[in-house]
Amino acid sequence: MSEVDNDEVWDLVEEAMDMPDGPAKVGVMEQAVRLADALNDVETSYQVRLNLLEACTFGGYPEKALVAFAWCQTQFDKDPERFEEHDLLWRQKWIIDKLANFPQFSKQQIYEMLDDMARRYEAWGAGKRSELKLRYSIAYAMGDKSETRRLMGEWEKTYRDDLTDCEACEVDDLVEMNTFFGDYEGAVKAGDVVLKTPLRCMHVPHTTHARLLKPLFFLGRYQEAMQNHRKGYPMIRDNPAFLCGASQTLEFLVLTDNLGKATKVLEAHLSWATDTKELWMRFRFYLSALLLLNTLLDRGKETISLTLNQTCPYAEPGGKIDLKVMRDRMMKEAEAIGASFDKRNENTYFKDWMKEHDSYRNRIIHVPLKSTVEAR
Repeated sequence: MSEVDNDEVWDLVEEAMDMPDGPAKVGVMEQAVRLADALNDVETSYQVRLNLLEACTFGGYPEKALVAFAWCQTQFDKDPERFEEHDLLWRQKWIIDKLANFPQFSKQQIYEMLDDMARRYEAWGAGKRSELKLRYSIAYAMGDKSETRRLMGEWEKTYRDDLTDCEACEVDDLVEMNTFFGDYEGAVKAGDVVLKTPLRCMHVPHTTHARLLKPLFFLGRYQEAMQNHRKGYPMIRDNPAFLCGASQTLEFLVLTDNLGKATKVLEAHLSWATDTKELWMRFRFYLSALLLLNTLLDRGKETISLTLNQTCPYAEPGGKIDLKVMRDRMMKEAEAIGASFDKRNENTYFKDWMKEHDSYRNRIIHVPLKSTVEAR
C-alpha cells in the first residue's frame, strides 16, 4: 500500500467542499479523515474533522458530527496552544443544539454539556446570547413553553458578538418559536423580515419557507402559503438535513388536500426519516406521514403504491403497501419514540403533540397547487 501524503487529504477536502450538502459530501469528508489519521498528524486530523463536523451538521448526520466534535475537543483540551479555538467554539453550538433531539441524552448530560460550553464562551470573552439561545432551543425541543418564553425574554436583552448566530438564523428561528406559541401573526411577521430583506445564510431562507406553511395556512392565507411551498420545496428536497422542512411540507400538502403530491413527498423522504438517528426529527416526520395515512384511510383507500429504498423498513415487494398495516406500525413506533422523550422530559408533550396533530384531519381544505391564473 502506498503511503498517504498531505496533498491527498486536502485534495479530498477540496473535492468535498465543492459538493452540495448531503450524504455524498459526508462520505468524501469521512474518507479524508481516514487518510488524515493514517498520516499520524494530529493537527491535520483536527482540521479535517472540523470540516467533517460541518458537512455532517449541514448534511443531516448530527450523530456523526457529535463524534467528530468530541474527538476535536479532546485534542484541544490536551494542548490548547496547539489548536485554534474559535472554530471549535463556533461548532460547539451546533452540537449542543442537537442534543435534546436524542432521547438517550439525559437532562443532566445535556445541561452539563451546555454549562461546559457557557464556561468556554465566557473564558473566550463572549456574551450570553449564544448560550441563552441554546437554552431556549432545548426548552422548545422538550416542549416546555413557559421556560422557552422566559429564556427568550432573557435572550432578547443580550448583545451580539462574534460567536453569536447570524441574524438570518436568529430571525428565522423566531418563525418556529412563534408558531410553537400559537402566535401565527408573529411567525409570519418574522418570516417577512427574512423574505423581504437580504438576510441569508446556508439554510435561510430554505427553512423559512417551510416554517411559514403552517402559520399561513392557519391564518387562512392559503395562496401565500402555496407560494412559499412552490418556492421553498425545491431548496430542501435533496438534503436530509432538511427533514423537518420535508415534514412541514408533507403536513401542508395534506392540509391543502393535495394528497397525490403528499404521497410523492412521503415516498421521497420516508427513507430520510427511517435512516436518521435524530429521533426528534423522525417523530416529526411520522406525525405528518400519519396525517396522510389516516386521511387516505378516512376516504376509503386501502392500499398505496410507494417506490421506496429497499433498506426502508416500510418497503414492500412490488411497492404495494397496506395502508392500515403501515399506519399501525408507524403509529406504534411514533408512540414509542414519543414516550422515550416524555420520560426524559418529565412531561406529556409528545403524547399531546400526537393527539393535536391527528386533529388536523378536521382542518383540511382544498387549495390547488397552482391558481387558475398561474395554470394558464
